[in-house]
Amino acid sequence: MIQTLDLDAAGRFLTTTKSSFALQTMDTDEPVVTYDYTRDPPNEYPEAHFHIHGANDAVQRMLQVCGRARHKPDDLHFPVGGRRFRPCLEDLIEFCILERLVKPRPDWKRVLYESRQRFRDDQLRAAVRRSPELAAGVLKREGWTVTGPR
Repeated sequence: MIQTLDLDAAGRFLTTTKSSFALQTMDTDEPVVTYDYTRDPPNEYPEAHFHIHGANDAVQRMLQVCGRARHKPDDLHFPVGGRRFRPCLEDLIEFCILERLVKPRPDWKRVLYESRQRFRDDQLRAAVRRSPELAAGVLKREGWTVTGPR
């Protein structure tokens, strides 16, 4: 896993500006799937996306028909959840365990759940900071008393 952290726009919180993690083969280190995230990418591709590596005849034919004959399947950027709701490393680990690609350690479910929940809680806190009026509106509809900033 590769991750780059910077301070957010307010200069108060660490934020991930770039991350990448991959499922790789043991014998060659070739990626099978990669998940990439780049906050404010310098191109038109989605901030959070994954690539599927390897040969796929159907995808190759599709690319050729679309005039992208020199491209390969792993050049495609599949969007996944955007800035706040992107997959986390724990999702890929769970995939590997459930598909029996790796042997899990005892208590893996609890450990993965707790770690994933920390990531999701951090994302929720960031989303609320970016949209406080929306968060306040939801809380009010749920019966909470909410007052504005002082």
